[in-house]
Amino acid sequence: MFENYPERVLKFRKIIVVFVIIATVVLGFGIKFLKINSDITSYLKPDDPVMVLFNRIGKEYGGNLMVLVAIKTDDVFTYPILKLLKDLDDRYQRIREVESTTSLVNMIDIRDSGFGIEVGKLIDKENIPKDPDELKKLRDYVLSKDLYRGKIVSKDGGTTLIICRLSQDSNKVEVAKKIKEVSEDIRGNYKIHYKIYYSGYPVEMEEMNGYLLTDLRVLIPIVIVVIIAVLFISFRTLRGVLLPLVIVVLSTIWTMGVMGYTGTELSIMTNIIPVILLGLGTAYGIHFLARYYEDIKDEKTKLKDIEKSIRHIGIPILLTALTTIAGFLSFLGAYITAISEFGIFTAIGVLFAVILSLTFLPALLSLIKVKHGAISSEKSHFLKSFMKMISRFVIRNKKAIVIVTFSLFVAAVFAIPMIKTETQISNFFPKKSDIRKAEKIINRDFGGSTPIQIVVDGDIKDPQTLIKLDILSRYLKTIPHVYNPQSISDLISEMNNIVNGHKIVPATKEEVANLMFLLEGQEILNQMVNRDYTEAVVQAMLNTSDSELVHQTIKRIEEFLDYQLNGKFAVVKRSMLNQESKNWIMEDIARLISNDIFNSTGTNIDHTKILSFLKSEYNWNGFYLSQNDLEALKNELYIFFNEESEVIIDSEEDIDREVEAILNYAASSRADYEGIVKLMFNTIPERWWKDSPDAVKSSAEFVYQKVYNAQMKSYIDQIAEKLLRNILPSGQNNHELLKRISDDLYYITYSRFAVPEKYQNSPEPTIIIVKSTLSGMIKIIERLDISLIKSQIQSIIIAIIAVFIILSVQYKSIKIGLIVLSPIVFVILLNFSIMGYTGIPLDYATMLVGSILIGVGIDYSIHFSSRFKRELSLSNNDERNLENTLTTTGVAIMINALMVALGFLVLIAGRLSILRREGWMIFVLMIISAFAAIVYLPSIFILLKNKLNILNGGKK
Repeated sequence: MFENYPERVLKFRKIIVVFVIIATVVLGFGIKFLKINSDITSYLKPDDPVMVLFNRIGKEYGGNLMVLVAIKTDDVFTYPILKLLKDLDDRYQRIREVESTTSLVNMIDIRDSGFGIEVGKLIDKENIPKDPDELKKLRDYVLSKDLYRGKIVSKDGGTTLIICRLSQDSNKVEVAKKIKEVSEDIRGNYKIHYKIYYSGYPVEMEEMNGYLLTDLRVLIPIVIVVIIAVLFISFRTLRGVLLPLVIVVLSTIWTMGVMGYTGTELSIMTNIIPVILLGLGTAYGIHFLARYYEDIKDEKTKLKDIEKSIRHIGIPILLTALTTIAGFLSFLGAYITAISEFGIFTAIGVLFAVILSLTFLPALLSLIKVKHGAISSEKSHFLKSFMKMISRFVIRNKKAIVIVTFSLFVAAVFAIPMIKTETQISNFFPKKSDIRKAEKIINRDFGGSTPIQIVVDGDIKDPQTLIKLDILSRYLKTIPHVYNPQSISDLISEMNNIVNGHKIVPATKEEVANLMFLLEGQEILNQMVNRDYTEAVVQAMLNTSDSELVHQTIKRIEEFLDYQLNGKFAVVKRSMLNQESKNWIMEDIARLISNDIFNSTGTNIDHTKILSFLKSEYNWNGFYLSQNDLEALKNELYIFFNEESEVIIDSEEDIDREVEAILNYAASSRADYEGIVKLMFNTIPERWWKDSPDAVKSSAEFVYQKVYNAQMKSYIDQIAEKLLRNILPSGQNNHELLKRISDDLYYITYSRFAVPEKYQNSPEPTIIIVKSTLSGMIKIIERLDISLIKSQIQSIIIAIIAVFIILSVQYKSIKIGLIVLSPIVFVILLNFSIMGYTGIPLDYATMLVGSILIGVGIDYSIHFSSRFKRELSLSNNDERNLENTLTTTGVAIMINALMVALGFLVLIAGRLSILRREGWMIFVLMIISAFAAIVYLPSIFILLKNKLNILNGGKK
């Protein structure tokens, strides 16, 4: 088939030229349809469980993609700044794709009105305070509340956030642009000093799109200039520059046109395809021209000489193209879709380049006159002297070269486990960029911009489920780099603190339902629970982009979820608790206390020490009533009998006697409902209840609860003080911490507990099922990291196997196939060793390096081995054979390597760190690949040529 190919190319040379021109016009038109897509969430397949859950949360809970707008000034709590926030908030809400906003001017506020709980807005948007005293009160109040401090306003009151939640199906980039436009448009209306910063994933995408477009515009002209320079230095002729350049420009236009027509978007990875093709595509033209200059004689024999060149170099070019295409197609089926697209279209581009090099290039050469100056200049190429020196060096040091190579091979293997991954977009921007400045401020003042979301399935109105959410929220605070956890349990606890004095989830469903009712209609509720209260979302922020820390964070959260929030739990009455259940409950409380001590003081106390203290000091039937609590109970009882009791006692003396009797009982006996009923029947004169004895029982329920609460408060406060005195003496004067520990311990006083089903022994237990799943951008980052590693391993293995098969078939020898492959395997390991020893991460760009090296670097080994094998068949003189190979094919290899290396080196002019890393790494490794082909490969060939029986094609 190939035998008649050269004649056909030259026979139809004019048709080929016309066809190429028409194809270029048609395909070039497709470039106008190209779009840029920097959305890393789109790199995962839509049916990936992580993406399915992520998208569902976004749709059902008001959007999980956020644009964070930080306003930095001297003091947020001034009228002009609050008015600015109001105007910005209003304008942002008018953007159709913005689901909701959260800011100081629309935040929920839960406070004690003096008559009960009042749920409203923190600031009346239509009546922003102007009075300095009012503003100071507002500032003090806001900065005193955990709900706002460090979440919506910085601790120093100098920076505040407006959080814009985007609809899940919105164009993230366009919305980010609109938010920025609104902010800049409104800036002229205010004569006040402030700075504005933008953060969040949609902003990163919008910034990334700009960087990608700028890099394309800058890098393509630079790489073309570099190609022209290298070609001119190499060939020193106009045609030597223009012809390979035309080939590579055409193949790039064709490829980008196909991408445009197929709707394939430019991503962080596919964005560099034009630069890669411009660097790689010249290789085939260079090799063909090098052979052409070697074969061409004069104008009369031109067609025959071009035919000869096609025959000599056609198969090696096709073979190198196949291996290059195999290298890029190894990305096909990668776990990250953008990587697959990169592999497919780069392979298509290489295919176009090789087709043009073996059709259009010889057709053009046949239509232009031979220039003898070009021939002589080529023969006096300065690289020949260098190649002769390399030849002598290899002949003298072949054994040492092989030994050193294998030593480096072994050293490289140990670096592989050191490699880390990096997939967060924010890490790819320059350190001085606006996005990195914004990230620094958001991380410092508001705990980060990477959302963590935990979906919890269960009866959200059940206090036992809410308690588990409370435990989870407080555990999240102890994890490094995790900030501002928030769930429905936090709001319920805040409200319960106003009603009952304990910042924890209340004990009964009725209490929970009453508090939930007060939150109905609030926007924040829609972001925390679903409509039927069967699912809740716990949210937090991560302020690190270090992949290792991200993985550690995920591991800690998921281990905790498996232990505490996944499975069946039995709701057991206090009287039915066995020792195992009590130990489980106490361990939960010990963890809570340990977490609160850490969050308050930064001191890490092992929860087992606290558990040991509780087991020895806490008596499940214990009670106590301090003098202060006795007085408080006395006042409550007087109010009750005078205003609330169903038993109406119309005598101050009888009320005094009844209160005194109850106080005596409370001071000496643990509260018991039956005991209090009996006491009240005995101590309240019969005339007050004779006609309605049930009123005594009803009143006794309230008295029992008040006595029980008073006794438990005193007892718990006593235990808390003793615990802090024993566990952390330095914290005894920390009244806020003491209150927090007392609240934690108060959970033990409840009448019902949720314990693992295996611990209960109740005959008919109430079972609640709780299921939790980690989601948010943190899980997408993890999935991308894992997919990146899998894709890297898969692509390298596929590429090596494919290239090995091609080589073994071509050389008709498995052994020779392995030897020709070995230099590039060494270079790949060298690539990983550089990454491992220097800390360069595996990211969207560096993961491409290995397969690029296989696909491109193997070309050098193929070209060398093909020529050297031919020389060996003509002579037994190793030195002469090697010199002949290196001064011809070796020169072309070096020109090719230099071209590709410099083409990639251009990437260091890019603004994105991943491109710069990829650029210099491929530059270094491509040069090493070329030297491996002309130094290591001849060394091992010469040492093993007799065993391999190379002269007979490797056949024994």
